[in-house]
Amino acid sequence: MEISGPGVVVVRLSDDDSLYHYRYTGLVLLTTTASNYVFIPQGVTPDSARPVIFVPKQDIRVDLGTW
Repeated sequence: MEISGPGVVVVRLSDDDSLYHYRYTGLVLLTTTASNYVFIPQGVTPDSARPVIFVPKQDIRVDLGTW
């Protein structure tokens, strides 16, 4: 998905047989729609170029929590 932004970290998972290949941290869930999750990067500021990220609900797993 190539998600990026201030505070966003992507990690490639080492298990090639896994259904999921990347882990993203540093995102804050704003809301959900019928077909998307809507996130902003944790470090977003009013000057950020791409502050809102829409992620399709299909074929992804979202674990929410504080770390």
